[in-house]
Amino acid sequence: MRKTILLVLAFVLALAARADDFDLGTHGRLTLTLPKDWHAVGRDIMGQAYDLTITPPGGPNAQLKLTLIYGKDDRLQDKAALSAAFLQTCAQFIPTSVEQKANVKNFTLRQGFGLYATFTDKDLVGQPPVRGNYKVMTSGLIYLGNRISGAVTLFTDNLTGPEFKPMLGIVESLEYNPPKPTAAK
Repeated sequence: MRKTILLVLAFVLALAARADDFDLGTHGRLTLTLPKDWHAVGRDIMGQAYDLTITPPGGPNAQLKLTLIYGKDDRLQDKAALSAAFLQTCAQFIPTSVEQKANVKNFTLRQGFGLYATFTDKDLVGQPPVRGNYKVMTSGLIYLGNRISGAVTLFTDNLTGPEFKPMLGIVESLEYNPPKPTAAK
């Protein structure tokens, strides 16, 4: 009986989400899991990076931005270096935030590692939502391996709204597949 329930649950979850695959050219492939009806658009940035914009259905004021950077070195493969770079990035958001500090959390990634912190714009608290002007921003930095790092930004008006957890889940579903070696001639 328990096995049947688990199979049904797995089937329902499979219907509610889908894996999307993005070709990073000579840098490999990126796979992520999108909730049902979410939309992702990716584009190459001159062979140096890949920009991904993900939006939920129904047009809420929410968006996930992911920019993968193809590095020439592996400085961010070190967790301490990634943490230092992340804290330096966060410093610009602290003065205008409700939080007044970076409450750093770890992403639970399938591979690699990363950090994130959420900042609420103190000037927008209590104001009506304005499309494209988000009250809450979660900034993150990830390292997926093979000199691939990424800047992650989750935008929403409400941290407890229906968009934030799925966006976090999308980031945590990331799977990077390096390019396959070519046979020598």
